[in-house]
Amino acid sequence: MKVVASSEYIFAVYEGAIRYIVCLERKTCSCGRFQHDEILCAHAMTVSKKKNIKDVHLYCSDYYKLDALTNTYAVTIEPLSHKSDWIAPESIMEEVLLSPRY
Repeated sequence: MKVVASSEYIFAVYEGAIRYIVCLERKTCSCGRFQHDEILCAHAMTVSKKKNIKDVHLYCSDYYKLDALTNTYAVTIEPLSHKSDWIAPESIMEEVLLSPRY
């Protein structure tokens, strides 16, 4: 991929005949993956290599970082009792759940 700088934060990344616009400041790429996944897409990664950015974690969502994973399991998860011991209201037991249409 070829990288052409437009400004300090905005770059055109050419992948063959296709041009993608990457903005590191807004964490976006015209391919949509950078802002959707909240992690560097291939085009943003190419820009970060071109700029010699060592800490790409600045451009990743906190959800991908160790603290988020650790906090996920910080709360104790109590196991459920056996299904035969569950007490469900009659209104719930009468509901009919259909499988999804698609």
